Amino acid sequence: DECLFVGSFGKIKKIKRGKIIGEIKNRLFNDVHFIDFNKEDLLLVSSTGTDSLVEINKDTGKIPWTWLATENGYPRNPLGKIRKINRNKDYTKIDTITPEHTTHINTAIYKSSEEILALLFHQGELILINKNTGKKKVLLNRLKCPHHIRKIDEGYIVSNTLNGEIIFLDDNINEVKRLKGDFNWLQDSIQLKDKSFLIIDSNNYRICKVNEEGKIIDELSFKDSPMKLFCFLKVREKDLKCIF
Repeated sequence: DECLFVGSFGKIKKIKRGKIIGEIKNRLFNDVHFIDFNKEDLLLVSSTGTDSLVEINKDTGKIPWTWLATENGYPRNPLGKIRKINRNKDYTKIDTITPEHTTHINTAIYKSSEEILALLFHQGELILINKNTGKKKVLLNRLKCPHHIRKIDEGYIVSNTLNGEIIFLDDNINEVKRLKGDFNWLQDSIQLKDKSFLIIDSNNYRICKVNEEGKIIDELSFKDSPMKLFCFLKVREKDLKCIF
C-alpha cells in the first residue's frame, strides 16, 4: 500500500507521506515489538506484553491465527508465577514489564506459510512453531537475551544480544559460525549488499558497520542523544518517497 506499518505499544500505526493515516488494533496487542509481512496481506505481530503471536489481515483486521506461549508450554514467568492470558480481555492499555512475561517473545518471522521462527528472550531459545498444530520445536538454546532473527542470502542470522555476537545459521537452522565483537547489548544486526553488517551497539549508543570477520570499519555515535534504538528496517529508496 506504499505505507509503513509501525508497532506502537498496543496498536500498529499506518504511515504514508509523513502522516499517520490509520491504525490496526487487537485486544492481544501489548508492547508490540516486531512485525513481519507475507504476500497474503497478513501481518505477523510479536505482541511481547501478552507473550503472543497474532496474525492479522492488514485491511480487514481479521485474525486467522494466534499463538500464546502461556498455552504452549511456557506458563511461568521468571518470578515463578503462573501467568494466564484471557483472550477476551483488552490488553492494549495495560502496562506490563519484562519480568512479568513468561517468554518476552520479541521477534517472529515466517519460515514458510506454515512455519514460524520465534525468539524467546527469557528462555534464550529459537523455536519453530507449526501453525497447523501449534506445536513448537526448540532449534537453538542457551542464547543470552536474543532479540532478532533475520533472513539473509545464506540462511539466517540471530542477534545474541547479551553475548555481543551474531550467530549464522544455514537454511536448515544449523549453526555455521559466530561473529563476536566488543559490543554492549547487541540489539539488532542486518546484512548489507557488500556482505558487511550493521549492528546496533545499544548501550554504547552507536551503530557499527563491521566486515565479515567482525572488524569495525565505520560507526555512527549518538552518545549525546537519549535514543535507544531497537531495530533496523531495509527500505527501498523509491518507497521512502511514499512513506516520508
